[in-house]
Amino acid sequence: MAERIAALGGWPDACSETLSERNTLESLPFGELPTSQALTAVEAGLERVAAVVTSWLATPSVSQDPVTADLLTSLCRDIMTRKWLARAQQ
Repeated sequence: MAERIAALGGWPDACSETLSERNTLESLPFGELPTSQALTAVEAGLERVAAVVTSWLATPSVSQDPVTADLLTSLCRDIMTRKWLARAQQ
């Protein structure tokens, strides 16, 4: 993703402060978690990330750029596969 952002003239800001400010995922509770609770949290997080990627795919700038759209579609497919695997473990 960073390479594609750079190729389009952007700057992929992966600084921890930026990522922390823009994070929309819920934090896990502190301490040991039962496996089922951890897997449910992983599944929910992956669903949230997939929703964000899907929303990016709907933007005109991405829908008119087949290379970026393909990259995001592949990313979304991978995320949904991992979500399915997390659910299958429950």
